[in-house]
Amino acid sequence: MRSTLAGREASAAAAEAGRRAAEVEAAEASARASKAEEARERAVRAAADSRAVADAACAAQGFAGIAACEAALVPTAERKALADAIERRVSEEFAAGKRLAGLDAELSGKVRPDVAAARASRDASDLAARQAGEEQVKLEAEGARLLGLLDRLRALQASAAEVADQLSVVGQVAEWVRGRNPREMSLHRFVLAARLEEVAEAASERLLVMSRGRFRLRHDTAVARKNSAAGLSLVVEDTWTGTLDRPVGALSGGESFLASLSLALGLSDVVLRHSGGRRLDSLFVDEGFGTLDEGTLDVAIQALETLRHSGRLVGIISHVAELRRRIPAGIEVSPAGDGAVATVHPG
Repeated sequence: MRSTLAGREASAAAAEAGRRAAEVEAAEASARASKAEEARERAVRAAADSRAVADAACAAQGFAGIAACEAALVPTAERKALADAIERRVSEEFAAGKRLAGLDAELSGKVRPDVAAARASRDASDLAARQAGEEQVKLEAEGARLLGLLDRLRALQASAAEVADQLSVVGQVAEWVRGRNPREMSLHRFVLAARLEEVAEAASERLLVMSRGRFRLRHDTAVARKNSAAGLSLVVEDTWTGTLDRPVGALSGGESFLASLSLALGLSDVVLRHSGGRRLDSLFVDEGFGTLDEGTLDVAIQALETLRHSGRLVGIISHVAELRRRIPAGIEVSPAGDGAVATVHPG
């Protein structure tokens, strides 16, 4: 019985302890609930304040309310992308900061460059480069022009070579024509020499008669002096002395007259042969008769008489009286006070 009572008492004590503990817990729970209510009220007031602040902030940004502001919020995925981009930018900024710090360390103690001078140098270099480019363009144009001239020059050189080949032949012919040949005789003198040779032969026929078979004229092609031209020289062949190259200047006065007269008559004969039958019908002999002896004068007059009998008019200009006696026909010119008087003698 006692044990049962003791058990009940213990149970009652335990229940009492439990009741008291429950009351303590209930008091504590009530206190906590009171604090929670206060916290809730503060949270409601804070939420109201926060909403008011949010409304004011949205209104300040031009939104009609929080709903409009929430509608303008960036989507979650985009916000994440932006956050990632910001994170990368921060990382890059951090790396750039480290690089900048390294550069600052490298530049520490170094002199700051003169940027203005560097810019001026750069501008001068740019100007020089532009001028060099313009000069290059000019030089290229000039080079193209010179190349064109070079091509033209080569063409002219080729043409000049052909002309030179032709001129080498023409020039040699011209040199020979001008007398630069072994005979030292020009073409002009060669032609005249051919005529002179013919005249000398015709004159020799008459000179042989006038000189009684002693003299004849011969065309000489030899050069007497280095500074004289060949082709128009005459020498006398003297059959009495056997001399074959007697100079014409070595003839006496009478002999020279006969030689000159023979040449004049020989020239008239050659002209007659080469002029298609045209004759030299008139021949005038001026002076020279005074140097002739009587025998030579007879021979000269006989030669002139032969020409007269062949139908030619022979005129003699002379002061020799013997000629006036032998040739009565003539024109005598005498001096007068106011000039001269011509008297015609019909003969």
